[in-house]
Amino acid sequence: MTNDFLNYDLPFLFDFGPSILQRFAINVLSSCVLPKHVAIILDGNRRWARQCGLPIIEVHKRLVKKLAEAFSWTRYFKIPEITVYIFSIENLKRSREEVYDLMKIYLNLFKKMLHESEFFHENGVRVRFFGNFDLMPPELRSCAEKIELATKNNSRVTINFAFFYTSTDEITFATEKLREDVKQDHLKTSDIDEFLFEKCLFTGDGHCPE
Repeated sequence: MTNDFLNYDLPFLFDFGPSILQRFAINVLSSCVLPKHVAIILDGNRRWARQCGLPIIEVHKRLVKKLAEAFSWTRYFKIPEITVYIFSIENLKRSREEVYDLMKIYLNLFKKMLHESEFFHENGVRVRFFGNFDLMPPELRSCAEKIELATKNNSRVTINFAFFYTSTDEITFATEKLREDVKQDHLKTSDIDEFLFEKCLFTGDGHCPE
């Protein structure tokens, strides 16, 4: 791994200034009915890297810059919740080098978020992480937990990171939670329906993505 990569300076999540034309588009679209929850899946990076003849790590870096732009757009449109699927448990099957590079990128990003925590307080931004924390590298897990703790009382905007996540793992988590509640006599099996199950999902207390 090169020193350039280790010293790579990631943008802050909201470092994006719209052009005059983009500001005009924001003003026009702001008068429309806008979604309350936007979900983004980061997919196709390796295909795009092959098509453009770029190293995959360079594409991952560019994608984080695009995330900063996407978060800024949601801020301008006053969208209260955004979920970004940034790393699947299935991605652990990729090469050791690619996974390691991705972890370095996200560690740098999370550290920058901690450093800029005052911004989150001033703008009422809460950050949450959905996924299997047991699979996260210790330093990344520590950063994620610190970010959640530092922003937990903010309520104007919610940013969800699906990190070390799969839908199968989430369903397993919700099922185990309900099973344990039944075992502890906190509820009966007859109480379980689709609405209760939905409440046990990671996004159970938020809006459904639109």
